Amino acid sequence: MLVYRRRTTLTTLICEDLARVDPCQAVLRGIGPNLLIALLMDGPQIGARWPARYATVLAEDPGTSVLSLTSFGLIARQNDFGEFDQASSIALWKDERSGVRKLELHREADALVLELNAVAKEERTLDGRRDGGSSLRWEYDRHLAVTAEGVRPEWLRTGIAR
Repeated sequence: MLVYRRRTTLTTLICEDLARVDPCQAVLRGIGPNLLIALLMDGPQIGARWPARYATVLAEDPGTSVLSLTSFGLIARQNDFGEFDQASSIALWKDERSGVRKLELHREADALVLELNAVAKEERTLDGRRDGGSSLRWEYDRHLAVTAEGVRPEWLRTGIAR
């Protein structure tokens, strides 16, 4: 857990901790972080796969914005299997307002920049007291492709790492 700028609680999960209902999920729900980043060893981040289902649950209750990220190399390997359509979605974003968004890394790009908006959010206690909007909700604004100058390796252009 990291408290960021006094109004955000950020946390991370590694791979299957996003899906498993074990002690870390109970702690997450108890704290209700504003932003969760899940680092996955998985294939493409698309709405039909398991990370989207579990991110949706956390985004709806307790209202956490969720970013799941995976490796481009693992996506290329999944594409080789042919079980899903060819994909380049390295990340999936989910928040209360925007819904699920795929963040794709196209062949001509080297990285993505994710731009988020911090929106004041009023929370209430069980007995109805308000916090005066002292918390933030992180919402998707846009993402931009970044291309590095110079020579790019062949595997990065083609997506074939073998």
